[in-house]
Amino acid sequence: MAQDPVTITYSLKEVLGEISQKLDRMDEKFESFREDVDQKFDNVQDKF
Repeated sequence: MAQDPVTITYSLKEVLGEISQKLDRMDEKFESFREDVDQKFDNVQDKF
């Protein structure tokens, strides 16, 4: 039994939009992480 090939199409605009959203979320996580590190560093400096 031969099966017909399956064709899948994607909208470039949608794919790029999803990538952009993921990058935005990564940027937000990084900024939050950086703020936490800066705050902890400041706390350590205050102690010494």
